[in-house]
Amino acid sequence: MQSLTLPSNADVVVLAVDLVQAAGAPTRAAAPTFSPAPGNFGSAQSVTLSDTTPGTVIYYTTNGTTPTTSSAQYSPGTPIPVSTTTTIEAIAAASGYSNSAVASGTYTITQAGRRSASRSRISPTSTPSRTPERRCRMADRRQGKRLCEALLAP
Repeated sequence: MQSLTLPSNADVVVLAVDLVQAAGAPTRAAAPTFSPAPGNFGSAQSVTLSDTTPGTVIYYTTNGTTPTTSSAQYSPGTPIPVSTTTTIEAIAAASGYSNSAVASGTYTITQAGRRSASRSRISPTSTPSRTPERRCRMADRRQGKRLCEALLAP
C-alpha cells in the first residue's frame, strides 16, 4: 500500500480501479491463432489453427456466422483448405475455462494468371474444322456486351 500527501488548497479526485477476477469465475481460454497469418495470397492456402490453452477444442466457421460449440470442430494438424477469398472465425473451448473471444482472419486469394475484370478477352467460337474460317468474338467482361465480331481467314 502506498500513501500520498495532498495539498490542502486543491480539489483532488482520486479514482482507483483494480480488476480482479471474481472468486470462482473461470478463466477465459486464449483465442485461437492462424497459420499462415491472414492476408493476401497469390495461390490457395492450407490454414492451421492452434491455441495455447491446455485441453482446448477449436470450433470454426467459414460462412460468416459466429462460431459456437455446435460449429465444425477443428481437427488438430489437419489444415483447412482455402482456395477462394474466405474469412475463418474460430473460438477455443476447454474444460474449466470460459470460451475464448472470437478470432477472425480473412484470406484473400488472387490467383496468378487470372485476368482482371477490366481486360478484354478474345475467344474463338467452335466451328467445324473443315471450314477455313474461324469466328472470333471479343467481349468486354466489365460491360458484358459484345464489342466486335470479326471473321478471320487462315
